[in-house]
Amino acid sequence: MLGMRFSLNLTPENPMDRWHTAFLPIRGPEPLAIAISCDDSTCRLIGAKIFTCPEDAVDREIMLDALGELTNITAGQVRQLLGLKQALGLPCIYGDENAFTFNKGQWLQWSLQSNSANLVLSISTDPSVLT
Repeated sequence: MLGMRFSLNLTPENPMDRWHTAFLPIRGPEPLAIAISCDDSTCRLIGAKIFTCPEDAVDREIMLDALGELTNITAGQVRQLLGLKQALGLPCIYGDENAFTFNKGQWLQWSLQSNSANLVLSISTDPSVLT
């Protein structure tokens, strides 16, 4: 995706508390939530790839828009793999000023890396996370 190949990062170094997160609920008979979190430099790289522009031209608005788009694409892929017919919601973007909180036990999380890009994919089937 985006010309990047991500693999599991078994020893993540960056704390997620200062990262940006896009959260996308999929409501319906089989509730599902997808979230992608990443740091500024990964957001900037993804923004440059999605909008085909140099990284130094990517501002905060483009960064967060790209993160939401990546989450939407990922949620669509997961929904298709699971054979769900439910409509995707709209991604909610959380940044520095309003960090997203992941409650332990409600989310499965995978730390992924592609060269210097780091992100965390989080998936939940707990209906309480959709509110």
